[in-house]
Amino acid sequence: MNCIDAIEGSVKNIIVKLHEVFLEDELDDSDFIRNVKAVLNGINEFVQLNKEIISDPKILEHVLYEFSKELWLSELK
Repeated sequence: MNCIDAIEGSVKNIIVKLHEVFLEDELDDSDFIRNVKAVLNGINEFVQLNKEIISDPKILEHVLYEFSKELWLSELK
């Protein structure tokens, strides 16, 4: 496993855990969105400061954004 895969997998797992808390505690959608946004901003800052990890940080940002959006939307259906 390379470094970017480890980062992506870790962040996805964090987002899943946040989603579980969102469901268990019946939080407002804005709470989940705010928390996920903080995680995405944090990982984006990290890869911007460590550009040797990934050549295009926007790809990781997009993948994680879409993952979190689909997770959130899956509960609305």
